[in-house]
Amino acid sequence: MSTETIRVTLPQETIEQYEAQAKARGNHPAEWLMSERLRLFAAANSQKPIVVDDTSRQKIEKIAGRNISSVEELVTLIENAVSVRVDDMEIPMTPQLLSRLNSRCIGMEFEKFLPPLIKRLLEEYAGLR
Repeated sequence: MSTETIRVTLPQETIEQYEAQAKARGNHPAEWLMSERLRLFAAANSQKPIVVDDTSRQKIEKIAGRNISSVEELVTLIENAVSVRVDDMEIPMTPQLLSRLNSRCIGMEFEKFLPPLIKRLLEEYAGLR
């Protein structure tokens, strides 16, 4: 792969941030870190990109009980966190709904609370109750 050198004008504060981060990652020059970041995010064609720093990622991993290495893994984690599986059917729910349902399964495990509730409500809907 061929490479080219480009010139970029940046505020001094931004350059200082890159210098500090590059130094912390092995005493590299700021240009090295800038080049790494530009390559990493070159394919991110997004109007509202979200970058999760290491501290936030570690908090998410602790909550989830698993490591996250990619945006795909993060999206899958969130999809699983806000859905309920009944037999082979996945039912997406909002976090607010899941929270409310959790608050109503007093004295019962959530996994045991939800299936009979869903069944009863479907029977009511179908006119069987």
